[in-house]
Amino acid sequence: MSRYTAEFGAEGAHGHCRDLLARAGLDRGVVLDLGCASGPLAEPVSELGFTYVGADVEQAAVEELAARGFEAHTLDLRGDDDELDAALAAIVGDRPVVAVLLLDVIEHLVDPGPTLRAIARLGSAERRPLLIVSIPNVSHVDVAAKLLAGRWDMTKIGLLDDTHVRFYTAARIAETMAATGWREVDAHDVVNPFSDQQFPADAPVLRSGVPLRQLLARVRTSADAFGETYQFVRSFEQGPVPSDPPVARPSAAGEPSGPFVSVVVRVSGAPGGRAAVLRDLAEQTLPDFEVLLSHADGAEGADQAVVADRLAQPVRELKPEADWRNAAIAAAEGRYLAFVDDRTRLAPEFVATIHRLAEELPARVVQVGAYLVEHGSPADAERRYREVVDGLSPVDLDPLDLVSMQPLGSVVLAAHAVPREACVTTGVWFPPDPRLGSATLFLLRCIELCGIARTGTPVSAVEAGAVRSVADDLHYLQDELTTEPVVIPPGAAPFMLHMREVLAALVHERDDLAARLAVADEQIGVMSALLVQRQEEVARVTAELEASRGVVGRQLARVRRELGRVARRI
Repeated sequence: MSRYTAEFGAEGAHGHCRDLLARAGLDRGVVLDLGCASGPLAEPVSELGFTYVGADVEQAAVEELAARGFEAHTLDLRGDDDELDAALAAIVGDRPVVAVLLLDVIEHLVDPGPTLRAIARLGSAERRPLLIVSIPNVSHVDVAAKLLAGRWDMTKIGLLDDTHVRFYTAARIAETMAATGWREVDAHDVVNPFSDQQFPADAPVLRSGVPLRQLLARVRTSADAFGETYQFVRSFEQGPVPSDPPVARPSAAGEPSGPFVSVVVRVSGAPGGRAAVLRDLAEQTLPDFEVLLSHADGAEGADQAVVADRLAQPVRELKPEADWRNAAIAAAEGRYLAFVDDRTRLAPEFVATIHRLAEELPARVVQVGAYLVEHGSPADAERRYREVVDGLSPVDLDPLDLVSMQPLGSVVLAAHAVPREACVTTGVWFPPDPRLGSATLFLLRCIELCGIARTGTPVSAVEAGAVRSVADDLHYLQDELTTEPVVIPPGAAPFMLHMREVLAALVHERDDLAARLAVADEQIGVMSALLVQRQEEVARVTAELEASRGVVGRQLARVRRELGRVARRI
């Protein structure tokens, strides 16, 4: 094994292990540190009041620990169950072992099973020791990014220590521990976005702030919460050993074995709605689906009664959850997810249409056409789908592909089916934001990463309240999409270049119009000046006319007076 420094680091795995011990509430007793190297935890564990006992395969490390006054033993963890039982019994004797530490050890074992089982047998059946492990995270964003660049760089120590023989993710740790009956009770992981794998220095997959790094980090950190976890530091207690070892979901190995579509029905309590949509599902031409019922508060009506019994497919009731859509994603077993409510009506070929499009273009988001019921509700259990949609017009749905999406387009969640793996492996979940635009953002993120397969053929009917306008969500989408890089779909470059030409032409036209407006403004200025000049001339002439009118009036008055005198003389 590699030799690690004996220096204790409060912010590293050793410090986090000490913290887990301190808050575990254990009685005083032996803390057995297996694979202890030179014992960096010896003093910190002793300061907590425990009896520290170390064991390691390297004799020099054991001697160094013993020289500091601590009990130390030579131990090789690569034996079988019986050998390890005997070795641990010889070290511990009849002393109570309250905790066992396996720090940076499990990844060095070809098969950790015998070690984990031997530890589980320490103590009594009523009181087993706490187990604390630290394991490097092979799915750290740096390792993931370098793999995409074709690099797998083993190092002397660190994430890819060249003596590691097994590599672990959070899920693999859970499976490994559960297989030997260990149940996680606490966690204090070491998080570090900048790992020892950050070389070459100027590789764009590693450099913070570089667009490629931002994109890769976004995808990795969206997939689970451990993209920047450097080491998993977890504590476990012994539980019942499973009769069968845990296995991954069917989609993790080989061909999927579940239903093709999981239809999630949100039951809001619309009169007759649940019965109507379940009857539509019972009449599907392709029966390759399951039904998940999610009840809104107060929507536990009794109208599902007979209809659910008619379905040959499984119908599962989900527990009431505030975040019901993500709860449905976690519970679903289908390859695709479709979200409808009890006001949605489905054509008999609804599932078959999703299946056909998904088979033609695998792993795409499927968008099917939808009729719009503008007045009233489609939730009418007495009328079949064909009667409900007779004479209706389809919704003009937006493609939501970041290039051809229309600011004035429409979005209907029930008109889409999303690959479940888009959520599970790339971390596209419904955002927690309660605003209705969260469904639009969810679809947009899925389509961004998966692409879209569309058909205009309506195979569902929705009421007006189920139709969202992209314009209503535009500011919300802009706020969300401007914080990190986005993926532009293949074939978008010519379109974007064309749009650039169009924009350039518009800019040229704008500049030309601006120049014309400037000339017109100048002409208006000249004309305005002339107008003012003419107004001044008119005012002057008017004043002169008024003055002349006064002179003439006085002269006429004088003439009249003279004529009057002459008349009197005559």
